[in-house]
Amino acid sequence: MDVSLHGLVTICHNSGKNIPEDLLGYTAVAILEALKVCKSKGIIHRDIKPENILIKKSGEIKLADFGESRFVNESQKATTIGAGTIRYWPPERLYTERTKYDIRSDIWSFGLTLAEMAYGKYPTVHADFSDIDFQTVGFIILQNRILEAKADEIINRCVRSKYSEDLCEFIWLCLQKLEDRAKVEELIETDLYVRFQARNTKWVARLILQALDEYDVTNDPNLYENNDDFSAKKNYEISYKASSISIIMG
Repeated sequence: MDVSLHGLVTICHNSGKNIPEDLLGYTAVAILEALKVCKSKGIIHRDIKPENILIKKSGEIKLADFGESRFVNESQKATTIGAGTIRYWPPERLYTERTKYDIRSDIWSFGLTLAEMAYGKYPTVHADFSDIDFQTVGFIILQNRILEAKADEIINRCVRSKYSEDLCEFIWLCLQKLEDRAKVEELIETDLYVRFQARNTKWVARLILQALDEYDVTNDPNLYENNDDFSAKKNYEISYKASSISIIMG
């Protein structure tokens, strides 16, 4: 059984707590390693969000649910097909249906996910929409929020007061406009990556168990996810769970 990171973050912030930076940092490294594997295989995930990051109590962190992912070969290098959860799309995916995007789209979604973990709620929405209902607000308002999003503003409002400059810089690099956005190789050179990349699963397992014990939510059904999908894992492996990648890619 996997712990849903989205559920853990929600429960944590509802309890008036912040997600520990150690867990945020390790998660950043784990998902970056998953993206490195994806890039080497020519895969764009296209639906990175808190709900699709799962943690085992053993300390393994997984990027899950590749149902919206797509292979991009060397001759293509980019795609124009819409997929995934719109509120985690980067600005370039909202311009037109024919705008090409590549794995840097996943980098934006990754950075926004980390900002949400730090903030406790969707980060591109300002205070007047703090309890936003995406069904009633509508696509146009959401689109404008994403297109107007500024990395500096998101970092200052959602991250800086609670977390280190290492984490702020990492997320900031992910949330730049397409032409300035960091690539996987550049994120691997950051201080945050260097700080957490040597941590092992036993170390993060202790973090998770401490969090579960502190919030006393081990029986909360919203905390867990059953997921047997293809996962890219912290230990650089591509895991084929219940089915092969060709079936999952459908």
